[in-house]
Amino acid sequence: MYFPFRQLLASSLALTALTIPARAQISIGEPIPFTDTFSGTLLDDTFLVLTAWRTDTGSVNGGLFGRTFVGLTNEPVGEATVSAQSSTTAPNFFMARNSASLSVENAEAARYTTQSSHGTHTQVEFFTPTSLTPARTRFHWNVSGLTSSTYPGVVTNADLRFAAGYFPTTSYYDFFDLATQENGGPLMSVSGTGAFSYNLPLLLNQPIDLFYHTVAYVGFTAEGGETFSGFSDFSNTHILDRIELFDSNDVLISEWGMREISSGQVMFDQNGRTAAANGGNNIPEPGTLGLLALGGAALLGRVCRRTKKGN
Repeated sequence: MYFPFRQLLASSLALTALTIPARAQISIGEPIPFTDTFSGTLLDDTFLVLTAWRTDTGSVNGGLFGRTFVGLTNEPVGEATVSAQSSTTAPNFFMARNSASLSVENAEAARYTTQSSHGTHTQVEFFTPTSLTPARTRFHWNVSGLTSSTYPGVVTNADLRFAAGYFPTTSYYDFFDLATQENGGPLMSVSGTGAFSYNLPLLLNQPIDLFYHTVAYVGFTAEGGETFSGFSDFSNTHILDRIELFDSNDVLISEWGMREISSGQVMFDQNGRTAAANGGNNIPEPGTLGLLALGGAALLGRVCRRTKKGN
């Protein structure tokens, strides 16, 4: 069983890109690092409530950098009554806590969705003082959470997308269109809980792009008259918790570091996440807030839809 979802905010690529100082920028002018955080509830493709924060537009409907929250309580929507809550907190480097819950009484014949998401595009470089030459890296993600529903066909889950490599013309939203690993591409796309690993032949003498997107969601396509509820609580977190470097003989390199280019801070080393990675975010300056009027409409574009195929 599948339910329609897509990455959010992509039609905003048509907006004029703003210049935000950074040491590295891709050709279309997207600021790096780029951050996208969203929470919302939809009836079909219409938002009942939403809040968001993006690096290039700042706040939409009160969203904060790395933090969004919205809720509905016994809200009349046509003949139905809707209660929903979605929240995202992204406290540190490549870490997100997403949760979503939805309850509908006397549903109309419509698609109900609530979801929260967070994602980032940044650039890093690896260095090592040893004589060993890095040949590949392995990124380790850990995903934990709980889901529940009270009615057949209610979809409750969370997704993780991650890609690493050199993508000189790829923006945060273009990254969703990369081919998946199952199809020979660089994009890891997984759902649910677990430990997930990602291998990358190490690229030397150039920046390495890191993209990720996490989302927790609850959804149901009603025929009319149903009463249902569900939650997807991944506030225990999606986290990039470990990276390994290997030499050309596939031997672990014992001493190395990974520096985020924009901040100059070392985010990982051979011991795992550093204090910089776990110590909070440096908040970038938001773009001109005059673009906010376009923010709500932009949320409806280019959404990664998985079509529901029945109960």
